[in-house]
Amino acid sequence: MGVLVNKIKYRWLLSLYWFIDGYPWHHKSDLELLPAGTAIFNGINELYRFFFLVEGKPYPYQEKLASFVRQTSLGAKYIDYLTNIVEMVIGADGNMEPWKRLDKAVEMLCCSDRSIVLEKMEKECSEAMIKIGVDPSWVAADYDNIDELLMGKLGVAPF
Repeated sequence: MGVLVNKIKYRWLLSLYWFIDGYPWHHKSDLELLPAGTAIFNGINELYRFFFLVEGKPYPYQEKLASFVRQTSLGAKYIDYLTNIVEMVIGADGNMEPWKRLDKAVEMLCCSDRSIVLEKMEKECSEAMIKIGVDPSWVAADYDNIDELLMGKLGVAPF
């Protein structure tokens, strides 16, 4: 159970890391477009893994994550929201400039945009963590726990 809880914490914090610290908020060059989009995609993939783990299920290889995430209750609820973000990043809406699209995508994933969908997803993710055994005080501290990830306390950091 301890290993599962650590994996849940690891994937949750890693998703937040990509959205908050991995994304170049002060972009100055279009050379940063690729790392910016990659940070968003990495964060979403970590959320997909998290959705499997909080249900006690193993997650599939990365190439199958997006197609299988509907098999989880959180994935089934939020795949459309997350797919809209992915489509925004890849430029499905060609009316916006690339940086505006990417900034909007990150806002939809972070505290900058307090949409009803995002707040509901965060609440349900928190409840799922607590239900499977993550300490409620850890869940409430949320991103303040980032040192646990960066210092390797939850496993080897992938950076």
